[in-house]
Amino acid sequence: MKQILWGCAGLLLALLALIGGFRFFYDFEYHKIRPLCGEWRSTRNDTRIEIDHRDDGFWIRIHRYDSRTGRKSFEMHPLKYASCMHYEDYGRARVDLFHPPRLRPAAGHSGRLSNAIVQPSKRLTMSSTPNITPAEALASLRAEIQQHTQLVRLITSLQEEIAYDRICGSWLSTENNLSASIRRICARTYRMLIFDNTLCYRRLVQDTVITAERRTLLFGSRDDPRDMHSIELDPESDTLLLGCYGRFVAEERACRRAEQESISEECFTDHAPET
Repeated sequence: MKQILWGCAGLLLALLALIGGFRFFYDFEYHKIRPLCGEWRSTRNDTRIEIDHRDDGFWIRIHRYDSRTGRKSFEMHPLKYASCMHYEDYGRARVDLFHPPRLRPAAGHSGRLSNAIVQPSKRLTMSSTPNITPAEALASLRAEIQQHTQLVRLITSLQEEIAYDRICGSWLSTENNLSASIRRICARTYRMLIFDNTLCYRRLVQDTVITAERRTLLFGSRDDPRDMHSIELDPESDTLLLGCYGRFVAEERACRRAEQESISEECFTDHAPET
């Protein structure tokens, strides 16, 4: 019986010695980090990290790009392994890096990390999370709201300019013998020429400037509010209302319609029964 107990104790000691020797001689840091050496790019922004092995160990280089300011930043830290890969930033805060095994690339190859991995994906412990005061959080929120507001205003302004530019071109009146020519001078400003086509030549009726005010196109004398006229474009019927001059249609459309009517009349005349 004692021999069996001594044998079990010996096996247990041998097993413990084997485990201890394995942990002592096996380099976890090398085998865990070495397969991840190479270049990694974030799927969220333009952040890029590089992991390489040197004589003094593994190092991680972090390249960041701020799209708002256009500035680039660079950090370099020694990369360690203790239960997980981590490094300490310049504020002595530990930053843990995680990666699913199925995304581990071959040694020296570059890869692309998923959203859950790196921005490089950071996971800070509670003790290393920097303290943010309510005033700083409020200032950051206000800056973000201001940036979004400016972006919305810019998009709205571009949409309005595109809509205003649709009035440019040559137009023919549907009510009289007038024609209009409109071209863009600068942003939200246009020059309009009104011609009278009653005679065999065109007579200039008015040379004026169109400006956009309060999302409305206006022309006329600013000294007399009663002489200010608005311009409205009907996208459904593709007609342009030029204030006191009435309704106009695009010259190209009017010429096409007249050509089609002329062709229809010729066809009707050719196929008319002889009497």
